[in-house]
Amino acid sequence: MRTVLFLSRDVTAQRAMETALAGSEMLFREAFEYVPGGIELVGDDFRVLRANRGLAQMLGFSEREMSGM
Repeated sequence: MRTVLFLSRDVTAQRAMETALAGSEMLFREAFEYVPGGIELVGDDFRVLRANRGLAQMLGFSEREMSGM
């Protein structure tokens, strides 16, 4: 005798949320990178997590140098 067990779960809503999140992240990333003004993301300890090219150029640093300041 064989037993076959089949489990399924509807992941439609989860996939829709993941797609929406990916789109939102892409929009934020593009805005962050390409806005001509300066933007920085700062952590709870007030250290720079990330700075865009506009801010780095305004302050005379590279984007990499800005991280961790």
